[in-house]
Amino acid sequence: IPLVLFTSGTTGTHKAAQHSQATYSAVVHNVLTNLIDPKPGEIMLHAASMIHASGTFVIPYWIRGGAPAILPGFSPRDYVEAIERWRPNALNLVPTMLQMLFQLPEIEAADFSSVETILYGASPMPRPVLEKGLALWGPVFVQYYGQTEAPLAICALSRQDHVDAPPERLLSCGRPSVDCEVRLVDEAGADVSDGEPGEIVLRAPFCMKSYADPSIEAFLAGGWLRTRDVGRFDDEGYLTLVDRTSDMIVTGGYNVYPREVEDVLCAHPAVAQAAVVGVPDEIWVEAVTAFVVPRAGQAVEESELLAFARERLAAYKAPKSVRLVESIPLSPVGKPLRRALREPFWHGRERRI
Repeated sequence: IPLVLFTSGTTGTHKAAQHSQATYSAVVHNVLTNLIDPKPGEIMLHAASMIHASGTFVIPYWIRGGAPAILPGFSPRDYVEAIERWRPNALNLVPTMLQMLFQLPEIEAADFSSVETILYGASPMPRPVLEKGLALWGPVFVQYYGQTEAPLAICALSRQDHVDAPPERLLSCGRPSVDCEVRLVDEAGADVSDGEPGEIVLRAPFCMKSYADPSIEAFLAGGWLRTRDVGRFDDEGYLTLVDRTSDMIVTGGYNVYPREVEDVLCAHPAVAQAAVVGVPDEIWVEAVTAFVVPRAGQAVEESELLAFARERLAAYKAPKSVRLVESIPLSPVGKPLRRALREPFWHGRERRI
């Protein structure tokens, strides 16, 4: 095993995914086939951690004669200055970065004319943020859905998929890549009915060989890799992520996936970021609780956000409370760490659900 990649630890444990030369060669082929095909001399600008998705683009660029431009970290103003200086043709952004760029007063006047492709992934993109990006820069966006165990594109939402897309299409992560088989299964590993949510499992040449810790269950029979993500296919074969199996909230006997609630809250014009978790409750067992970061310079009340959510969600999905915070904890690759928000409420309890 020549390469070991560690997961980002979103669920609390950094797992070591083992890749062979064959699987990582397939990773490079997957990127060049499904996401981007750079030309000699072209540049991709990076400001996210190179140990995850950003680093996966380096070898494909080298193979095609392109080059990475790597910043030491992400500062919105420094990032815009780097674009204007280095004139990259491609960017790789996580949704949090794009949200931070849009908070710059000067962003609409920034010169992004060299940028032909903005790749985004790592966590779901709030639809209002994506719509703003499309309005500002046009159809340059390409989404990838993958994980350390299967980098980089299990599914992809192409530039064309973003053009005149219905609102629900922008919430999807696209169709399975050309070199990947995807199924949705229930807890017993059986395929779910059409239109129903299920755990995403896949087979592809770019899947890891195994975890370094053999005690961690990774595959179903037949070599299907378990992602621990829950998704739903629409009638046209587009996959929408519902949430992580480990993040599901059970409230009053109903299952609530945080992302659906977060998407609604992020549609409010005064909300910059939102994260939803379940906290202990004597009546509901788990109460849906939202942590919200307001947009700079905008004030919003908890009662307003609660009413906004209740108008758009089933009663059991709507938050029981909203907490206004200055920031939401993020992983090194920009994913919201729901467990960090959830843990203080469950500390010392015998059961976590």
